[in-house]
Parts: sequence; C-alpha cells; structure tokens
Amino acid sequence: MNITVTPPQAMPLQIKKITLWRREINADPGVFADAITSLTAKGLDLPVLLRYRHPTDKRRAFVEVYPQPSDTDDTWRADLRAAGFVPRHVPVLLIEGGHPLEGGRSLAKIIASLKVNIMFLATQVIDGRCGATIGFESEADAEEAVKSLTRMTTEAPEERRSLEVKESHAHL
Repeated sequence: MNITVTPPQAMPLQIKKITLWRREINADPGVFADAITSLTAKGLDLPVLLRYRHPTDKRRAFVEVYPQPSDTDDTWRADLRAAGFVPRHVPVLLIEGGHPLEGGRSLAKIIASLKVNIMFLATQVIDGRCGATIGFESEADAEEAVKSLTRMTTEAPEERRSLEVKESHAHL
C-alpha cells in the first residue's frame, strides 16, 4: 500500500505500509556499524534505521531497517537475510512529506488522537517536512490509522477545527 494525500495548501504527505527487517546484535562498540555496512555496501538505502538496546539484556541490541533498494535490484531480500536480518511481522506505516496540518494540529496530535494501539513511534519535523515510523499491534489498527490520517490531512482547516472540538468534547 502506498497512498499520497495532498492537504489543502500544503505539500503532499505519503503514507506507506512497510516491512521492517530486524537483527539482534551484541551491544559492543562497532557491531552496529558492521551490521549496516554490509547492507550499504550492497547499495541499499536505509530510510528507516533503528538501533535500540535489548529490554532485558544490556549486552544485546536490536537493529531494524527498512531498505529502499534501487528499481533494478531484486537481490535485496537475499542480501538482508545473508546479513542476518529477518522480516518483522508487525504492521508499520512510514509517513513522509510536508507538515500535514500547518496552523492546525501537529502530526503528533493527529497520532495521539487515533483510536488504535501503537507498539512504537518515531516522528520528527525538520524544515516543515515530517517523517514518522509507526508500528501497530494489528493490521486493523494500521488500516484505521491510514483512514484517519488520510481524512484528517485532506479536510479543509475549518473542518479540522470542527473535528478538534468534537474530539475534545468526546473525552469529557
């Protein structure tokens, strides 16, 4: 799934369903670099790259990547597997583009207002462009998030203000 929505008077916002690939590594210095060097040496672009410590063993860590191979490369899956990465079976959305609701609700507020279970979230806005990687507990949650994000980012500003009022009253 790959959806591009263009909010009124804003840059397009691209919402993609992606698969993260994961590898467990030692948390020693240099191991992380070694884990991703084999991928970048093969020409893989890694628009999503995460490294975090194992929750119960501080000597271990996880590396997760979303590779964006060239259009002509069909060996990237084998390259990932050869480097010890396996696909995670967690529904994940990658959101990229213009800040979705300039002058209105921020991307963080939109995500917080979703009525879904989020496993993890990484988001940032730099120079008016946003990026977010969101993992969900179920496919249904991911689909609901796509519907909500699409609806909220394509509504006119007056409709968004009306929606904000309705949502804020719903929590009272």
